[in-house]
Formats: sequence, structure tokens, C-alpha cells
Amino acid sequence: VQKTSAYEVVITKRQVVKHKISKQLITAPQPDRIFDSSVADVSFIAGLLVNKFLYHLPLYRQHQQLSAAGITLSRATLTNLTKRGIELLRPIVVEQLISVLDSKVLAMDETPIKATRQPG
Repeated sequence: VQKTSAYEVVITKRQVVKHKISKQLITAPQPDRIFDSSVADVSFIAGLLVNKFLYHLPLYRQHQQLSAAGITLSRATLTNLTKRGIELLRPIVVEQLISVLDSKVLAMDETPIKATRQPG
């Protein structure tokens, strides 16, 4: 079975109540967002980065997939979300690099492979 789309639009309804005495409207807090002024979910950002860097799926093709699923976003929005997602990962990369360079032993795989094909 193949699903028609890997994307979903999630609609969050928040309760609004009126205080009995002050008559002031009180709204439930918004769900946490990964970026201010963005409605993109963390799973969307992670999927965007995984598709781009692990599966080598360019942003214009991801844009086409979103359009086919009925989700309208500009390519510039996808580019900006990608840049912002990468910036969130930068501290992890820096810490991993520091950890590797501080190690007493650097390991490497010494499995031999043929560099060229021998004729015959």
C-alpha cells in the first residue's frame, strides 16, 4: 500500500474562554514552535534535511511533492527553513569535531579496496 502523500496539514484548535468577573478573553497557549513566526513542525524540518542531504532530493523536487500533496509553499520558504535547520545542527557538529580532535586515538577503517581495474 502506498499513501497518497507523506505530508499532513495539522490544524490546532485552541480553547478561548471568558473570565466571569473581568470579562477578559483567555486563550490557551500555542504549541511550541521550532522557529518563531513559522508554522513548520520539527518533523517537517527534519524530513526536509534528511531528504535533501541523505537522499539527495533537491528542494525543487520537494517543492513539487508538496504541491502535488496540495500544500502551497514558496521555494524561498523551503530554502530558508533548510538554512535555519542547518544552523540548529551547527553546535552539535562543533562539539563532535572537538570530541574527535581531543581523542587520544583516532580510528580509521583500513579495509583494502581496489583503486583501479586491472585489465585481463
